[in-house]
Amino acid sequence: MGQRTCSVEDCERAHYARGWCQKHYAQWWRTGGMPQRDQQQLCAIEGCNRPHGARGWCTIHYDRWRRTGQFEPSSFEDRFWAKVDATGICWEWIGARNPAGYGKTWRTDRYVDAHRAAWELLVGPIGQGLNIDHLCRNRSCINPDHLEPVPQWMNVMRAAGSVAAVNATKTHCPAGHEYDGTNTSFEKKAHGLGRRCKACRRDQARMRHRARKIRRDGELNA
Repeated sequence: MGQRTCSVEDCERAHYARGWCQKHYAQWWRTGGMPQRDQQQLCAIEGCNRPHGARGWCTIHYDRWRRTGQFEPSSFEDRFWAKVDATGICWEWIGARNPAGYGKTWRTDRYVDAHRAAWELLVGPIGQGLNIDHLCRNRSCINPDHLEPVPQWMNVMRAAGSVAAVNATKTHCPAGHEYDGTNTSFEKKAHGLGRRCKACRRDQARMRHRARKIRRDGELNA
């Protein structure tokens, strides 16, 4: 014989007393009325099946109404331009910034640089491997007229006071050899391409060769 269940519609709890489960029996005991089937109150927003939280809305719609005064989520463009002061020549980002002074904004699932987002919204996609250089040297500016996509090495070279920019002004290597078309080679470094003096490399190769020869001769005479 199967286990007897509660007689209230859609309730499958085990029978406790008077044909009802313990929950519905307690309901009858407190109120004196016949227990009714459980009905979960849902959010009053059309199409939302989340449980009721406050003011007739679910927690998500209530929080959205409390923060923005509306139920539908605002678009990224609306949230983005609400944090821009475009009254001056530079369009100042008045939202969150990172320690370096560049604007940051939340987009879909991650934070992005505000100046890159502005370029993509107003101009178009940024080429792979390109950085956005601030021509106005104002890191909080997002005015596309003040921005330019450039390779990383060029962006580093343009940075005032950077090691790469200072080195780029040098015309001779530390040993006094001139950086010209025949005496200069380039190699890839962390910031891009770096210059190497060919004369110094030849001198270093000679010194290594001489050191190996001296070491070899010493081993033969031992």
